[in-house]
Amino acid sequence: MKPLVVWQLHEGNISGANIAMIEYVTALSDTYRFHAILPHSGTMCAALEKQNIPFSIIYQYGWAGKKGNLIQIFRKIIRTFIAIITVRMLLLKLKPSFVFTNTLIPFVSAKVSIGLKIPHVWFIHEFGWEDFGFRIGWGNESYAFKKMSDWSNFVIVNSDAVLKKIQTLLRNVEIKRIYQPVSWDSHDNFNRTKIACFLMFGQLAPTKGHIDVLEALAIAHKKSPAKKVSLHIVGPSEDKQYVNFLYNVIEQLQLQEIVKIKEGYFDKEQIIPRYEALIVASNSEAFGRVIIEAKKAGLGIIARNTGGAPELLSKPQDHLFESIEELGGILSCYNHLSHNDSFLPYDEGEEILKLKNLLQSII
Repeated sequence: MKPLVVWQLHEGNISGANIAMIEYVTALSDTYRFHAILPHSGTMCAALEKQNIPFSIIYQYGWAGKKGNLIQIFRKIIRTFIAIITVRMLLLKLKPSFVFTNTLIPFVSAKVSIGLKIPHVWFIHEFGWEDFGFRIGWGNESYAFKKMSDWSNFVIVNSDAVLKKIQTLLRNVEIKRIYQPVSWDSHDNFNRTKIACFLMFGQLAPTKGHIDVLEALAIAHKKSPAKKVSLHIVGPSEDKQYVNFLYNVIEQLQLQEIVKIKEGYFDKEQIIPRYEALIVASNSEAFGRVIIEAKKAGLGIIARNTGGAPELLSKPQDHLFESIEELGGILSCYNHLSHNDSFLPYDEGEEILKLKNLLQSII
């Protein structure tokens, strides 16, 4: 029987890191079996069922932080201890060969697996301080990093930027940069008729940089009013207040004619190929799987340089920006130079082979 991997997800809803988890499971399914742990129920349950990945829901908090009254903190501590006991019982029952943990937010499975002498691997897909939201150990970051080091056999990261940042935090842990596989249905029957110049594709959330892009688009429109620049913001939203805020900003900047918002889940192959360029503006978009999806569709990339993976971009069709003004200049004179749909800055098969070899070395 194939070795079993238990994968601790950081949230129960579909997210970039959770999608990456499914990509890894698919790529490693010839070698390993998988069982997922969710911290709460959500849209990820249906996604796991669709992929025939068994899962358990074990409610858990991060370490109790300084926020909240004593009763709230006490409840979090009790919930955490219950989660530790429940995860321990599950791991003793399943007897996995490895435990994987998505992002830096959950810690319960890491603590339990190391206590049971089961190899544990962190998968860190992006780096933003929101990923340290639990403020492990009462907000003491140095203590948090020490405990993460204690609970790690390896750390897998998805970009050079995250590699450098995590190396400075976890000095005694081996850290490997392994780019994830990104599935793409390359059927030619998808509609590739262009409907707008620029696309922001993904979750509609405040951390994704939409406001900066809208302000830059207003600058571009003033610089080149004759150039028909247009932007579609497409993706799921669980924050209607933020979406309404976006609409207000669009109106204030008088961009109603050139900016459209489309809420919901969409097949990436149906959406991405219909644009000239992808804009990635998140400060913590370390890997940016959507960058690879866009490359597979032949789009150019315009990405923020502060938290991204610039090594994935290529000239002349891709651009990095540091400021709103710089982005405005790029948008005002952007001319897309399409490249081959199959172009990728790395070999996905080789990356998965690296991961398999790495795991084999710690069995």
